[in-house]
Amino acid sequence: MTKSREEILKKLINMQYTRNEIDFKRGTFRAKGDTLEIYPSDQNEKAIRVEFWGDEIEKVAEINPLTGKIIGLRQHIMIFPNSHYVTQSDKMERAIRNDRKRTRGKNKIF
Repeated sequence: MTKSREEILKKLINMQYTRNEIDFKRGTFRAKGDTLEIYPSDQNEKAIRVEFWGDEIEKVAEINPLTGKIIGLRQHIMIFPNSHYVTQSDKMERAIRNDRKRTRGKNKIF
């Protein structure tokens, strides 16, 4: 599968995951060279390792987050947002504009 490493990193950040190379815990990811490790926020004992060859995903493995030992290989994975309150930026900006329009003039009442 072709997917750029940078594209996946941006998606993780948009899903409110944080990059942390030292303290690998739920809701974080770390990137070293062509390897990306993700600790999904909904998992306690499993993390994901994605290995790239250029923009090609070479291998996806489920790993033990403490030892790094491979538990199993995966063909696909699903990673849920780190927070229930993740919203795309364009939707957020539209909602803010609509709220400002709706509340315009109401401040004068108070």
